Amino acid sequence: AAGFEGVLERHGAEACVVRVGSILWIALQGGPAPRSFGAIDAQCAARYGELHRRMLEAGLWMAPSAYEVAFVSTAHEARHVERAVAALDAALAHGVPAA
Repeated sequence: AAGFEGVLERHGAEACVVRVGSILWIALQGGPAPRSFGAIDAQCAARYGELHRRMLEAGLWMAPSAYEVAFVSTAHEARHVERAVAALDAALAHGVPAA
């Protein structure tokens, strides 16, 4: 989560990382982190679709929907986390997806 947050901040993304334990989710909208389905902006979902495509191009499979989460487990080593952070950085290299 900290790695993703750093990348989002460096790229000036209006977004946040919502995390509970080892579960995390990238919310591509400004304001407070959404805590319910109804709090997710519809444009956030459209922006996430573009981010998902870019992440695939960068070599990382993320959940394909803005309404799904990612999980980190003991099977993930530091190199896996670093790779995920690098993929997000590459995905945002040409700007933050717009709706």
